[in-house]
Amino acid sequence: MSRLSPKQKNEIAKQVGLTKRTPKTASFWKDIMAGGVAILAVLGFAALIILIATLLSNAAMTDVQWERYTYLLAGVETITFTAIGWLFGKEVHREQAQQAELRANETQDAMNTVAAENTRGRMVAKAVMAHAKDPNMEPLVEMVHIAYPDM
Repeated sequence: MSRLSPKQKNEIAKQVGLTKRTPKTASFWKDIMAGGVAILAVLGFAALIILIATLLSNAAMTDVQWERYTYLLAGVETITFTAIGWLFGKEVHREQAQQAELRANETQDAMNTVAAENTRGRMVAKAVMAHAKDPNMEPLVEMVHIAYPDM
């Protein structure tokens, strides 16, 4: 199974009926959840504005009633502003996070390529060193010693 390419693994998964969760589907569900949070945050903010307007329009409140309402209002206000801040902060940094993830994937691919090339180079160097006593191989042996001093 480890010798199969990713394309072959995907084909087998399709034939068996397994679906792989791709970044696109994960992003789709994140967008839906973000939309739900946005709607809730906007509704909470609207309710907060209505509550403030109601409190300000009732001029006949006593000091005790006013303190109780402002105490309750502080909790609702905190939750509402936290939700709105989270939503806008997440949306502002989403593209940057996606770009960073793409750069990290490209870097990982490049590192894998370099490691594979290094392994191939060492295999060739070992093959050359196996014939090091052959006088015709002297230039190649010198190149191996320059490239891989530990051999």
